[in-house]
Amino acid sequence: MTTRENWTGKIVNRKIGLLFTAAACGLLVTSCGDDETPDPEPTESPTPTPTPPTAGDEFDLDSDFAATSGNANYIYAYFTADGDMDAVFSSAARVNGGASISYTAATQAVSFTFPDLGDAVTFDQDDVVNFVTMPEAEATYSRDDEGLELFVPFSEVMRVLYTRSNQAFTRDEVDGTLQSNRVSLFFRPVTTDADIDTTLSFTGDVDVRGGDPGETASDAISSNETTVTITPGATDTISGTIVIFDDTSGTATEAARCDLDTTVAADGTFAGTCDDTDNDLNWQYAGSLAGDEREEIFIIFGATADNDPDDTSDDDDDRRYVGSFIGD
Repeated sequence: MTTRENWTGKIVNRKIGLLFTAAACGLLVTSCGDDETPDPEPTESPTPTPTPPTAGDEFDLDSDFAATSGNANYIYAYFTADGDMDAVFSSAARVNGGASISYTAATQAVSFTFPDLGDAVTFDQDDVVNFVTMPEAEATYSRDDEGLELFVPFSEVMRVLYTRSNQAFTRDEVDGTLQSNRVSLFFRPVTTDADIDTTLSFTGDVDVRGGDPGETASDAISSNETTVTITPGATDTISGTIVIFDDTSGTATEAARCDLDTTVAADGTFAGTCDDTDNDLNWQYAGSLAGDEREEIFIIFGATADNDPDDTSDDDDDRRYVGSFIGD
């Protein structure tokens, strides 16, 4: 797999940070809204730049590594009312700012930072509850009301999830507890400077969260395996479709759809929008090819209700979705 212009990892790192900033503008908020804000509030920060791992050729849970990323984050929360066993979606947002990860294989020790966390969270082998390296690499840590998951579906992109549970919270004057979830993606940049001269296809799963705040069950939202294609030309373009389903009624129905269609820059980065008129949603997405020879791709996305300022009938439509796609 190939690229069009000669560039360095430093250049691509700067550009993906800028693209994520631009793509996040319409969705980024300094909080997730009123009393639905996951704790603590996400805050906007200057644009950092993603950098490749400082050790190892790939993300490998049997080897040490460290990496940073910029503006490749999202946060979502679930609320459980006191006396109720069922959690509902509470809020979600793309989050600007830098995240970092460092991992020591010998002790399975990991340190993770997120834009709205004052200090790094750390776990070690005493907190490991699940550790597998095939067919997908995954390390899961749990301690008290905190959890961390490192997920490497292939080798060039890693998704990290940090969870805090049992946080006292009041939503719409109802007391209960909140589970807040912070997600960051880390990737190895493309190093080849060859042109893309053949169609590239990437298949993988979509991680998606969201719905109608206070109404949608925590397990009601899903998506199918997806294939994304890069087509070479005078300008290389990305295509593919991300479909989100809601099975609140017991039958999975389409809740959101984004037909990807935007230009891929020479460094492998891209950003775009989708007008989901059938579902009255506005999408924004950004991502990059990943790996020395463009072996993988990742996309961060968010969608919010398309509220018409001249139509008061949709003022209470607070639907929102966030998520990511990793394919190879």
